[in-house]
Amino acid sequence: MEHQEITDERLNMTEHQLTVAIERSAMEYQEMVDERINKAEQQLAEANRRADEATKQMGEIRVREEARVEQLSVAIARAEGAEQEAAIIAKRSEELIKEGNERLLASIARAEKAERHSAEKIIEAEKRIQKAVESAAQLEQKFMDAMKRIEGSTGMLQ
Repeated sequence: MEHQEITDERLNMTEHQLTVAIERSAMEYQEMVDERINKAEQQLAEANRRADEATKQMGEIRVREEARVEQLSVAIARAEGAEQEAAIIAKRSEELIKEGNERLLASIARAEKAERHSAEKIIEAEKRIQKAVESAAQLEQKFMDAMKRIEGSTGMLQ
């Protein structure tokens, strides 16, 4: 039985060593798991911090972009207003050009009429002058004839 006792004792001792080794491995494994959990928690905290920072930056970007959109909206509204004003000015310019052309054509027509009237008056004046010249020539001839007769009469009297 002694052999049995030695074997049992060795078995107990081996069981004890195995239990101690398992407990030690379990403790080491637990420590390793705890370290990994701590590291994972730190990484998660860092990721959350980065996510919070990114969210904050996105908020700032969104605010800036909304301000830009507002500025663009104002600029577009101004441009549309200027475009409408330019269309009104262009239409008014066309109206003024048309009115100016009509006035110019009327002035040209009046000038042409006045020119024709002046030409007629000039022709009439030239005819009158011609008649006056002819009348003057006839009167001069009559005067000359009268002078000759007077000379002829005075010459006879002498």
